Amino acid sequence: MQVSKGIPTRGPGEPSRPEEGATPGGAIPEPGDRPVAEVAVAAPISAEDGLLDYRVPPELAGQVRPGARLLVPLQGRVVEGYCVRLKNEAGIPADRLKDVSSVLDPGLAYPAESLACAVWTARRYLCQPGEVLRAAVPARRRFKERMVARLAVDDGEARAAIARLKRRAPVQAAVLAELVQGPQDVTSLRRRLEVRASRGLARTLATLGEKGLVTVDRVGGSGSRRRKAGPAALPERAGPPDAPGDEAGGRTIVPAAGLRLSPAQETALDSLVAALPGGRNPGGVFLLHGVTGSGKTEVYLRAAAETLARGRRVLILVPEVALMPQTMDRVSNHLGRIRIAVAHSYLAGKERAGYWEMTATGEADVVVGARSAVFAPLDRLGLIVLDEEHEDAYKQEEGTPRYHAREVAEWRARQVGAVLALVSATPSLESYHRALRGDYTLLSLPERVAGGRLPPVEIVDMRSELAAGNRSLFSTSLGRALGRVLRDRRQAILLLNRRGHSTFVLCRDCGWVARCPACDVSLVYHNPGADLQCHYCGHRAAAPSACPGCGGHRVRYFGAGTQKVEDEIKLLFPDARTARLDADVVRRPGEAQRLMALFESGHADVLVGTQMVAKGLDLPGVELVAAVAADSALHLPDFRSAEKTFRLLTQAAGRAGRRGDAGRVIIQTYSPEHPAVAFAAAHDYGRFATAELESRRELGYPPWTHLVRVELSDPDEAGARRAAEALALRLADLGFSSSPGDLSLRAGELDRPRFAGPAPAPIGRLRGRHRWHVLVFSADLDTGLEAVRGAVLTVTGREARGGRRRAPTGVVASVDVDPVSVL
Repeated sequence: MQVSKGIPTRGPGEPSRPEEGATPGGAIPEPGDRPVAEVAVAAPISAEDGLLDYRVPPELAGQVRPGARLLVPLQGRVVEGYCVRLKNEAGIPADRLKDVSSVLDPGLAYPAESLACAVWTARRYLCQPGEVLRAAVPARRRFKERMVARLAVDDGEARAAIARLKRRAPVQAAVLAELVQGPQDVTSLRRRLEVRASRGLARTLATLGEKGLVTVDRVGGSGSRRRKAGPAALPERAGPPDAPGDEAGGRTIVPAAGLRLSPAQETALDSLVAALPGGRNPGGVFLLHGVTGSGKTEVYLRAAAETLARGRRVLILVPEVALMPQTMDRVSNHLGRIRIAVAHSYLAGKERAGYWEMTATGEADVVVGARSAVFAPLDRLGLIVLDEEHEDAYKQEEGTPRYHAREVAEWRARQVGAVLALVSATPSLESYHRALRGDYTLLSLPERVAGGRLPPVEIVDMRSELAAGNRSLFSTSLGRALGRVLRDRRQAILLLNRRGHSTFVLCRDCGWVARCPACDVSLVYHNPGADLQCHYCGHRAAAPSACPGCGGHRVRYFGAGTQKVEDEIKLLFPDARTARLDADVVRRPGEAQRLMALFESGHADVLVGTQMVAKGLDLPGVELVAAVAADSALHLPDFRSAEKTFRLLTQAAGRAGRRGDAGRVIIQTYSPEHPAVAFAAAHDYGRFATAELESRRELGYPPWTHLVRVELSDPDEAGARRAAEALALRLADLGFSSSPGDLSLRAGELDRPRFAGPAPAPIGRLRGRHRWHVLVFSADLDTGLEAVRGAVLTVTGREARGGRRRAPTGVVASVDVDPVSVL
């Protein structure tokens, strides 16, 4: 959530005032009434609930219904919105109401449950329902407003005006000459006439309008048209020919064959099936916790088959696009002839629009997608699966809304009586804590399937390596193990959770360091390309051949990223075939799938990557897994750093020895005694979670409390500091206690709302704005949210809102509810 001083109010009239307890949908007004549509507009507005009232004109009475996508007037422009419900009376006088302009996609409506989910998400994350719906609907389906200029006179009058204006007002004459050819999009017109400043063309059009020669209209379209369902848009995954199966609603559900479940898997599956709609104990949230390779996927896919057989639909979420091909293959192989829709941000706009439309019209049985697919407009939902539920990628950290897919999925499941299965070998401490106290049902798979063994883990103390004179990225042990794997024609995965080549560039003569001009971070050297990049704002600069500070030539590159690891392998093992998987690679369409296919087929020997290589991949040829620098996130100023390190190391170790031999894992670290490293090496989630939960309880950190982070930013550091100090004073006035420097809580203080700060954010400046923050802790989330809403309103003069809204100057307050990072 983000607000700033000076943002104007955005209402066309006044905000609606829904009745107490009203829910999306509502009763349809009687025929003959002039119904009022309560609309969630996809634009920031001042209304606290984010809803505005509009009249439904008679010609649209049959088309405007709950869930319909509309165009409505707002402050002199036309914006997109969704009808949340219809009612007979507005919260403002009738003469102040404006009419709905038009209906987009007549006959297609967002389901009532999805509308209710958007309203809940907006309330939970301090934003507006329209902003949630805008995030949920693929961009290519969104309305895009255009300005179109056209002649207001006939061609003869226009040509006469051109002749008069050609010498004294040549730009006006040129505009008229273009419009004689027909109406023109203003943006295209500007490009053709090479009018450098948009203000210049706007003034020209305004002048021609005053003369009665030109009119400018606002028009728009959704950017995509409905397409008939077909193989290109929504593939039907076929099972084996003539395979036996059960018919369910026109689908053929093909049961998985050839795999016998372990007793623990049978117990877990029975519990899930009993909770499906129509089962013995319908509904509920289950934490499916099993060691890596314990067959968790087999359990939830069999539950999915049973869900489909009962005529219900399935939503499967994965945290990374790199996991999508493997997940799709597994779903296809297990579930047979069903219709699968795929949803993630790397799809082309046309493909994403097709997925959304066909999901909304009931033409998909299973949706497999990344975070935003949690908003998929699925009705008859029976099962939601969050695979690798611990992953931070399920939390939206930028933009609006800053939601967590796990929380949204839980709300959806409970609303419709569906099952939510949270699946992980290293559950988030939030989920594990809820399971321990009985909010979730814990299902355990403590052993690998088919007698498989967890790999032995060797911890290498890199301090000893350095003392022995080894300055390589690879310890002696790792170098030997990698050589042995390559000789045996097996495969290895090397993990380093930093992309790029070198993490900073320094001059050894004067101490100059290449830093981002807009952020308090060093620039990262990338090769090929030989450029320096900021991983926060995207700033790029050429790598210097001489020091910009002193002109010296002793510029050196320090630190290591995935590119440097790849170079080191090629230096030590010239014949080794390497592949690299990180964010630089994945952003290229289809590249992640190509690389994984290359590695799975044995055409690459070593896979180098960031955390992507540790997320749920099932690669039977992998014998060796190594964490090149296990300390990369361990000592960050973030209370979750130990948890993130433990799960990354545990997940990475789980990629070794998936078939047959146990394999081998090497962890290189400068902190071998740290509990996160030691417990990961022992594959002991239980002891790590117990110790970490106790530490969090003593400090009053999540999951024992909710955390709301308020960031105050300003181009001027003093402005950010003053705003943060004012916010802290306001929280104190509201009864929140201030945490001392020693954050340990005394007995009975855990439930007391409090705050820490103000203090500079760990990264003190980003994108040209100085950042201070205040951390608000409250066992009751509603108490924390109301306090933050009121305090931000007092400090900034504006209502607290979710997400990020840019302001050219002045204080911006950004609020993140239950953040996964406080950096």
